[in-house]
Amino acid sequence: ARGPAPTPAAGTAPRPAPTATTTAHLTAAQLIDMDPRQRQQVIGTRLFPLVRALDATRAPKITGMLLNGMEAGDLLNLLESQADLEQAVRDAQGVLDGGAAESK
Repeated sequence: ARGPAPTPAAGTAPRPAPTATTTAHLTAAQLIDMDPRQRQQVIGTRLFPLVRALDATRAPKITGMLLNGMEAGDLLNLLESQADLEQAVRDAQGVLDGGAAESK
């Protein structure tokens, strides 16, 4: 006679997701150790949802403008300061609008 069939492992338990504390806070020291492309990717990944909350339609374009036009330290500041982020997004919107707001 065969022995009892092995019971299936409790494979229904989900894997723990990364916590916000391991993925959300980014320091200048961490950025220094990254190559420029990796640094831009990491900052962009965190910056995009914040920009999307302010301008969903143009978030990809505005995020790209910020990433290409600002230094890493300034970008980190945008991640930490809502007021600075809003100002940077307004500035980018003004560039995209091409001064249309001035003619109104």
